[in-house]
Amino acid sequence: MTESPRRRAVDVLLPQVGGLGGIPQYNRQLLKALGLACDELDLEPRVFSLNDANVTGGRGFGRDKGRFVSAVVGGAVARRPHSVIIGHVNLAPLALVYRLLGVRRVYLLAHLIEIERKLGVVSRLAIRLCSSVLCISDATRLAVVTHQGVRPERTRLLQYAFEPSAPRTASEFGDLVDRPLRLLSVARMESSEGYKGIDTTLEAVALLKASGVDLEYTVVGDGDDRRRLGRLCVNLGLQDSVRFLGAVSYEVLGREYGSCDVFVLPSSREGLGIVYLEAMSYGKPVVALHAGGVADVVVHETNGLLVSEQTAEAVGAAIGRLAKDASLRARLGERATAGLARFSLAASTVSLRDALGGCAVRRGRWRASNVPPEHGCPIPEVAG
Repeated sequence: MTESPRRRAVDVLLPQVGGLGGIPQYNRQLLKALGLACDELDLEPRVFSLNDANVTGGRGFGRDKGRFVSAVVGGAVARRPHSVIIGHVNLAPLALVYRLLGVRRVYLLAHLIEIERKLGVVSRLAIRLCSSVLCISDATRLAVVTHQGVRPERTRLLQYAFEPSAPRTASEFGDLVDRPLRLLSVARMESSEGYKGIDTTLEAVALLKASGVDLEYTVVGDGDDRRRLGRLCVNLGLQDSVRFLGAVSYEVLGREYGSCDVFVLPSSREGLGIVYLEAMSYGKPVVALHAGGVADVVVHETNGLLVSEQTAEAVGAAIGRLAKDASLRARLGERATAGLARFSLAASTVSLRDALGGCAVRRGRWRASNVPPEHGCPIPEVAG
């Protein structure tokens, strides 16, 4: 993403690109789609990342807010950008600077949790000065309109640019028949993110095993709440049926997705839920809570089962239904992969290209249906 004097810049202000978590993961794919869109519009991404120490193809500021703001403002004054994407509501006040400099295309990227309550006066004013708010899900879009007072026509849906792993065969994951039903959850186990529903799932597993259902449950992820969840597992008598794997490599994660029968995560506050997409790409049915942006991904009775409340009884009933009905698991799993197209890199590229607009597209170089994964700007790599 080396700048060219012949191209106008698109300033991209992000909280973080590297590391774990849904927002950094979303941002990495955002930059990939943005590179494709900018290539068609003769634009050049100019990336500023607040929390990363170093970002290949952009600038990292190691959590130094002063340096970050100074660089963003200085860069905008020295070379006014064609457009701006502000990647988090906490950075929204910088929209005021760009508007004062006469930049017309200023977009805010909204994630659900950060905007599901009414923000302060300055942040709300900055949001309303943006040309449009890019929302990661319909639930996010509703929250932007309801809580921040943004008119619906000034919001756009920008789905996650999902790129599934290479197709895998069932034989790679061992015998999937004549064994206990395998459940999988993937989540950060932070005490601040107790809404993920791991404890509820543990309680549901205990209820099902007490009723005679043969289950194994694997939890991937780590955090300061893992010890408490481990104690709960022992208290429920599940130590022989539950594995806590902690943080794992992508290779190991792929094996766990491939070898499970059902993916379970009854989270109550997901803006979208990338892990549901990952599970679905392996053809796995999903059990989730009908809350937040999950319904954008999981369609009840089509690619998974949605429960109406985060209780052991509700989650257990959904799992139990899948445990008893192998044909239902197979049907939901088959339909899971079919629903991934709207979360593709190509679809996100089209959305970004339409949002940025305003420049002549070079004809004959781009096809939404055939975007090779390596095309466009590289995903920034984080060092240090």
